[in-house]
Amino acid sequence: MPDVGPPGASSPLVRVVIADDHRIVRDAISAFLNGYGDIEVVAAVSDGAQALDAVAVYRPDVLLCDFEFADADSPDDRNGAGLLVALADRFPDLAVVTLTGYGNPAVITVARQAGAAGFLRKSVEWEEIATAVRVVAAGGSYVDAASRQVLEAAGAAAGRVTLSQRELEVLTLVAEGLTGPQIAEELVISTSTVKHHVDSVLAKLRVPTRAAAVTRGWELNLLGVDRFQPRPEPA
Repeated sequence: MPDVGPPGASSPLVRVVIADDHRIVRDAISAFLNGYGDIEVVAAVSDGAQALDAVAVYRPDVLLCDFEFADADSPDDRNGAGLLVALADRFPDLAVVTLTGYGNPAVITVARQAGAAGFLRKSVEWEEIATAVRVVAAGGSYVDAASRQVLEAAGAAAGRVTLSQRELEVLTLVAEGLTGPQIAEELVISTSTVKHHVDSVLAKLRVPTRAAAVTRGWELNLLGVDRFQPRPEPA
């Protein structure tokens, strides 16, 4: 469980839990943030399951969390966007700052739409981590400068791409992993019509494959976590 013990009787203004699968990252960020009089790291954990447990026990103001842990076999609600959605559902007052090594606008968009109040690349200066923690704890949002530039560029590109409502529906279902026949059944259209819409989406997004279209859709903010609906398990 946590590397840091339970909080004392008195707590500073901002209480933080850190979740990252690299101990050196956890230790370094903990040491730095604890150097401020208005921030206290109350726990540091190594995966999504421990993050959920630590938030439940310590009730921090902010969770500083790696976006994707190394354990690829962890359940969907313990990693990536799934973890953020689970946190938002169970702890609606918690502010989450996502840490990542990626500069892909798709990752930034997914994190923010899944409930992250802040987004930081791991290459930011130490002081910016403290700033982000304070901002989101006060109810604001924070994205580091380099990531903002990536989002602005993606937004400008999105303004030049127009998909019809049906094309957006098809792209969303492709992103959910549905096949052509399954999409046809879902939308009550023919498989040939599905193929027509997919071909149109590929052409408009200027990508060669469905997988590339999904990635491009995230990058251009055409897809959102709120579009995805849980599907019943097959009998």
